[in-house]
Amino acid sequence: MYRGILMFSVLAFAGSASAQQVYKCVEPGKPISYQSQACPGQAVKAWDAVPDQDNPYLRARLAQMEREVAQRRAAQRPAVASVGGYGASRATGASIRITSDACESARRQRAVVYNAAGLRRSFSTSSTMDNIVHNACK
Repeated sequence: MYRGILMFSVLAFAGSASAQQVYKCVEPGKPISYQSQACPGQAVKAWDAVPDQDNPYLRARLAQMEREVAQRRAAQRPAVASVGGYGASRATGASIRITSDACESARRQRAVVYNAAGLRRSFSTSSTMDNIVHNACK
């Protein structure tokens, strides 16, 4: 949702952007600064900063990424997380009964899955297993 708002605001203000002057200021005893207003002394360098033009490829790629995230979230909603014999529905927000045995069991289960997958495990697998451990140990 926040990404959609951010994308809308960037696209809304993209048409109104214009070039602005940028000044590089060097003063003795102070760090170098870049600012939009003229320097108190003399600017070392000044140039026009023109904003990037709208890139349709990047806009399409962002939209594709948002669709993929939405699909992953939709696929995870009805799932039931089971840790140490206790289940919790993500849809209802039921809590997991926390015991040290459940936490250790989840850690062992994660280690087994990681060892079986090796270094080529997917982000999805890592994220799922880490979430199971997090829920069991919190």
